[in-house]
Amino acid sequence: MKTLHVTMSIAILGLMIGCSPKSDDLVVYPTKQNTFEKSFEFSPSEMTVQQQSYDENTVSVHFQVLKDGKSVGSIKEADLKVEENGVPVTPFKLSAQTERINQVADIVFLVDITGTMVELIETAKKRLAEFIKSSRANGYHTRMCIATFGDYTVKKCSRFFDNNPKDKSTEAQVKELLSELAQLHAYRGNGKDPGWPDLDENPMGALVDVSKAPWEPDSQRFVILVTDWGFLYSAGNQGTIGDKAPTMKQVTEAIAAAQMKVFAVTRTQHTHKGQQLVWDGYNTPFQGEPGIVQSSGGEHFDFDKVLKGQISLTSILQRILDRLNTNYKLTYVVDQVQGLSPSLNLEKRDVKVGVQNPALGEVTVGTILSSMPDGRPEYKKDFKVSEEALQADSVR
Repeated sequence: MKTLHVTMSIAILGLMIGCSPKSDDLVVYPTKQNTFEKSFEFSPSEMTVQQQSYDENTVSVHFQVLKDGKSVGSIKEADLKVEENGVPVTPFKLSAQTERINQVADIVFLVDITGTMVELIETAKKRLAEFIKSSRANGYHTRMCIATFGDYTVKKCSRFFDNNPKDKSTEAQVKELLSELAQLHAYRGNGKDPGWPDLDENPMGALVDVSKAPWEPDSQRFVILVTDWGFLYSAGNQGTIGDKAPTMKQVTEAIAAAQMKVFAVTRTQHTHKGQQLVWDGYNTPFQGEPGIVQSSGGEHFDFDKVLKGQISLTSILQRILDRLNTNYKLTYVVDQVQGLSPSLNLEKRDVKVGVQNPALGEVTVGTILSSMPDGRPEYKKDFKVSEEALQADSVR
């Protein structure tokens, strides 16, 4: 208990009663001292609130600047303008300003190994072996994995073989990869063909499985999907696998989560026994979702043209390397840019990169990655005060 003493001085002014003072005379009564006493009881109360701690949400954008069809290699941070959902992004960092970035390319060769694929697989094995050797000789750092499927995923991508030209020790992994490639073949006949007895396969389910591969953090991710037929899907065409056939929405979500680009070597239409077959979903929308090429930002190649040699597998593989050549990378932390929300998933981040001066060239954005592709919760700004713990009008 504390006691507060308050002393007040009261001055009373007045005129003398019954007197006729001179005009300039004033009479002041003596000061009266009064003491007041009041007791105040102090009862402080406390309430603890907790703020969850989160990692920073970092966005990485890989891009090229082209002028007259040639790469521009002298771009600086000051030359660029970056926006996300219309909000100017600053600050951001440019990983390299005047030199080529030899970024790691993770490549999965996802191939249909059913009976009708024999001819293309044998040709593809030779071209892939050449690519593995030539990409190393030309200084490209790649990691490759082979996955196979029929009506189900036969072999998952559980390990990437490192092919780093700057690391001589990876030569052993390259030999392992070439050995695994040599054993790749298609299966024919009842009991052996993983696509028997229906004609449609399950490449979409295999893509969902590939999305869970052990990708290198911050690598550019590519899938070369090769199949000569249509695909099983839920709910309309489940074939012999039932509800294990995915919906197109599940495929789109898997592609977005893995941030992988699909280079599809497929047929979109084919004549079989006099019947014209058309397959949407590879390079055209299906079930209200974009095709796998469109949703991934990849490319499509006609299977029959590849089979006939009109489009070479070598050129398809080179297209992947072209996306790595003279490639810049800029990064920014969403939490540090006023007006941006770290809670948005990657699909809702409309990131645009341009040059301040159009004379420098034109920006072509490649891969956009996020350390938190699904976003993260916002930090709390308001905390509920328990009425039992505190009086609301006593809080400041």
